[in-house]
Amino acid sequence: MFSSNFENFSLFQHQQQQLQNQLNRWRVPGPYPPAQGADECERLCLEADQLLERSRQQEELGDLESAFRFCQSAGQCSRAAMDAPYNNPQTLVFARMKHNTCVMRGRSLHRRLLQ
Repeated sequence: MFSSNFENFSLFQHQQQQLQNQLNRWRVPGPYPPAQGADECERLCLEADQLLERSRQQEELGDLESAFRFCQSAGQCSRAAMDAPYNNPQTLVFARMKHNTCVMRGRSLHRRLLQ
């Protein structure tokens, strides 16, 4: 059962990376700034990435409680990105995948905390 969950998580991470690559290819540089809502969504997703990285660092240090708190904060950021106005479908899917990553990681950390 564990290997199945790990394979699903690995597949999910692979899909998330593919989506990020697609978003980067679709981004057209130009003189016009992106719409405020899309900019807000991207900013919140980047903040969620930073919080997830801090969570991983704390986990490596053995501080599961801090790792869980950072993961929860990342989940809140990604949820806010999903709710940001003027999202296009691609950024909405990316924010949803980011949120799912946070939820799965949070569940794993919570289980480890309860042991």
